[in-house]
Amino acid sequence: MAKLTVAVKDVATVLHRYYGLLLVALVATAAFIGNSYTRLESDFLTKLGLVCLMGISLMFALHMAQQRYRFKWPLPVSGFLVLALYILLLPPMDTHRYQPATVVVLVVSSICFHLLVAFIPFWKRGDNHGFWDYNKNVFINLVQTVVFTLVLWGGLVLAVVALEKLFGFNIVSHFWERLAYTILILGSSFIFALFAKDGLGGLRAAAPYPPVLRFFVQYVLVPLLISYVLILYSYGVKIVVEWDLPKGWVSYLVLAYSFLGVLSLLLLDPLYGAADKIWVRFFSRSFYITLLPLLVLLFVAISVRIADYGVTENRYFVLVLALWLLAITVYRLLRRQNAIKVVPISLFVAGACSLALPFANVFSVSFNSQHSRFYRLLSEQEVLTPGGKIDFGHQVNRSALNEIGSVFHYLQSRRQYRAIRALTPDDKAEKVDSLLAERYLSESDFTSLFTQVVEDDANRSVSYTTLTAGPGGYDRVFETQGYDFILPMVYMGPEYDLREYVLGDESLVLQIGEEKPGHGTRRQMDSVSNTLSLRVAGMDTVFRYNCTAFIDSVYARYADTLFTADTIPVGDLTTHFQLGGYRIALRFSELGFSRSDTGTVNKVATVLIGRR
Repeated sequence: MAKLTVAVKDVATVLHRYYGLLLVALVATAAFIGNSYTRLESDFLTKLGLVCLMGISLMFALHMAQQRYRFKWPLPVSGFLVLALYILLLPPMDTHRYQPATVVVLVVSSICFHLLVAFIPFWKRGDNHGFWDYNKNVFINLVQTVVFTLVLWGGLVLAVVALEKLFGFNIVSHFWERLAYTILILGSSFIFALFAKDGLGGLRAAAPYPPVLRFFVQYVLVPLLISYVLILYSYGVKIVVEWDLPKGWVSYLVLAYSFLGVLSLLLLDPLYGAADKIWVRFFSRSFYITLLPLLVLLFVAISVRIADYGVTENRYFVLVLALWLLAITVYRLLRRQNAIKVVPISLFVAGACSLALPFANVFSVSFNSQHSRFYRLLSEQEVLTPGGKIDFGHQVNRSALNEIGSVFHYLQSRRQYRAIRALTPDDKAEKVDSLLAERYLSESDFTSLFTQVVEDDANRSVSYTTLTAGPGGYDRVFETQGYDFILPMVYMGPEYDLREYVLGDESLVLQIGEEKPGHGTRRQMDSVSNTLSLRVAGMDTVFRYNCTAFIDSVYARYADTLFTADTIPVGDLTTHFQLGGYRIALRFSELGFSRSDTGTVNKVATVLIGRR
């Protein structure tokens, strides 16, 4: 009975102390469960659930500030107002369409709110007492919450399965989804609040430095950092020797090294002034010194990418993080005192400014950069009329057209319709408007509007004009100079049906794939889809060529990187062969794969057909 009384008292304390956090978690849970009752996901309920899910950390931060500074006004109420503004100001969330801007706002805001938890009880200058212990205890409570929540969820799942199997209960399929929302959102929030039932005083209570934490930093994080810095410095030497610009992905490796190093120093902070821990001070100083050359590498890498392809949200944040790391490095090298509070505060300010700073936020900078790039690419190809409209009948290079299509897709996915419509001529307005309204859009949807394209790769320069459209959506037949015919966007793979293209005066028929067998191995299905057939009117002979061997060689060449993205460009990989009296060139420009079957490789190819 005494234990029950204590439990009830603890629950009452948690409900009183963390009412804002629990209410927001309850609304998030209700929103996601409400979505499961609708036939189609509600955009409003999805947005409400995500905003409240993000607001859990905001509410905890406000509860900590309320306990620390004893405000008369209940701060969590202001948190409700902040979340209401997010719901009102965020654009409508189409759950069936990718919304990069909404995702960026939610992710960056969520990170900022977590950073707010780290420093809001200690934001005043000189108020550092208990800062490290507070954050350590919050992190430990978070880890314990994850473990307890997963055990509780797994136990309930097993219990319900036992009832279903042993007693014949009929459990509806949506029950599992609703149980997950209840336990993983509302349940985990309540468990976390129980761990923090003693409030800020319990969280900032000092405790001996955990030996397991020191072991983790010394024997896991530090060796990992040494391996990273050796790889990055070796790559820097390679750049100097070969005098080659750094690749874009090196930015992420430098950022990973930087944040692992900063995390290590934060974890070691209590040992910084210990007389027997001189290696901690040495590690702190040497880390920031080793970071300086890597920051040069980082700035060069991101500058090259921005110069070539303009600013996007990803590149904007890489640049912001690079500037933040530079500021933190200079600050730490010039300041002897180890002030770790500046790390979360400065990172919070950087994140908040990236969303809210007028004219310099991530959306303004990215849009202006890509819009300028779009206009520049069109101007360089001289496809803009004196009235500032796109002349889709003007000759344009394939390489430039691919970049134009990429920027169009960027603007369309960010709903920057006005910028595109301003460049659209009246005779294409209806078609462009239909493309802008598409949920799933390929770059080729827009580039196919251009009817005079020059293939400007190193091996050939052929131009073609639209002849007729073949079946298959993106696949179109073109008449060309240099070759008799060209199909510039042919999709090949077991997921695509057999297609036929009538060429010229209907005397020549090209077939992609063959009739698929009812059953067969993946290898057999691939082989069927990789077959090209050519027949001439009035002749019974059908000429066939199976590209599987060539495709296997392409696959082997890109096997290491093929599954790191949905699609990867492969440059100009071409094979030549004969079908009857015709010479065929098959050039691959892109490889992709099916996530449902990672062994299924899809191809985007250009087929060129010419008489001998």
